[in-house]
Amino acid sequence: MASDLTGVALALPAPWGKTAAEPRSLAVDLRLARERIAVDLALGDRVAGRLDLADGALSGGNLRLEADWLQGALELGGPVPRLLLDYLDLDGLPEQAGEADFDATYRVLRPVGVDILELRRAGERVGHLAFELDREADAIVARGIRGELFGLRSRSEEGGVLRWAAGETQFAIDVAFDDLGQVLLALGYAPTLVTDNGSASADLRWSGSPRALALATLAGTVAVEGRDGRLLEAKGSAGALKVLSLLNLAEILRGLSLSHMFESGIPFERAASEFRFRRGSMEIPALTLRGAASAFEFSGVTRLAASEPSIEGELVVTLPVANNLPWVAALAGGLPVAAGVYVVSKVFEKQVKRMSSGVYEVSGPLGSPDVRLRRIFDDSASIPVDPNGERILDPNAAPGAPTASDGPPDPNAARGDAGPVPTPAIPPDPNAAPAGASDTR
Repeated sequence: MASDLTGVALALPAPWGKTAAEPRSLAVDLRLARERIAVDLALGDRVAGRLDLADGALSGGNLRLEADWLQGALELGGPVPRLLLDYLDLDGLPEQAGEADFDATYRVLRPVGVDILELRRAGERVGHLAFELDREADAIVARGIRGELFGLRSRSEEGGVLRWAAGETQFAIDVAFDDLGQVLLALGYAPTLVTDNGSASADLRWSGSPRALALATLAGTVAVEGRDGRLLEAKGSAGALKVLSLLNLAEILRGLSLSHMFESGIPFERAASEFRFRRGSMEIPALTLRGAASAFEFSGVTRLAASEPSIEGELVVTLPVANNLPWVAALAGGLPVAAGVYVVSKVFEKQVKRMSSGVYEVSGPLGSPDVRLRRIFDDSASIPVDPNGERILDPNAAPGAPTASDGPPDPNAARGDAGPVPTPAIPPDPNAAPAGASDTR
């Protein structure tokens, strides 16, 4: 049996659907047996396969699907159909039509397992995914999301969950990564943060469909931890690569005039932060970079919804002055004095750390914020905390909460018109023994 299907509309996703006026060849071959029917069919050059029916119900079969951006098969045997895709190119996905698209998908969706062996973007392989797709009350749900995408690997047995309801999408997942710099590159950003390994957790929601993700409507939290890496400056040669400017920490640190200390990047043993999105703003309770000889901690708020995104917060900087004290003393009074200073610096390590620390105010446009010295010999931020011990970063988000300026003025604070003040580092004696060495004789 054959037909061109003129006058028949097919309500299928592109490129398999068609209007009633559009012709499309259909070939059907029926093979009848006692209590069983086998149907071989071909729809144009995009769909081909077999359907097996027993006692008037579908009992098995498979359909081969092809498009310019997709190739795979739908296996109909078993309790739940399984869609096995050889590849899927993200750039080929059709544009979604918002609420109308949700309603149409929700009505026809039935439980199906999905395995995508190769995910591509513009022809380049970017990962692989598997999940279970179903619908529940007023929502389309993908559960057990596992695999790897853009260098991010799912790291829980349960996998991630994406829930698409009318008007909103929710997404939660735990992932691991190796070099975060390669992840940023894969996403089209400059690799300003490189790591040996790390992990992240996200629990987010936003207005619209899964593909309508936008910072202005994003709510929820993202926690990130990276280990053994460096914070790099985004060079002008990055070309088309964007700088991930939710918090342009490299730009902030450049305002401290520390480039002579970290020409190859700011090394760290651990970098960690939580980002709290509140539909137009992002709060950072504490972003920390800690290394063997230096530490940086930033707390603040980034305004994302404004025409020009801005940032406001405090940065606590601890530099390796304590490590250099013994060698400064050696130059002044000889090695015996250096040994004594080394012992004292270890006994009073916390006090020495405060002596080598400073607190800076960060404010202004996100791309080029002002960095002003506020206090020296201090390693604690002055942002207030609520009764639960949480820092109050945005007074507007916590009615009645005090602001960072409440209370008496800080006698150590720099004047309000002070510009960026560099924090000097005392260079070690090139002829001296490495820091941390001691004479045990």
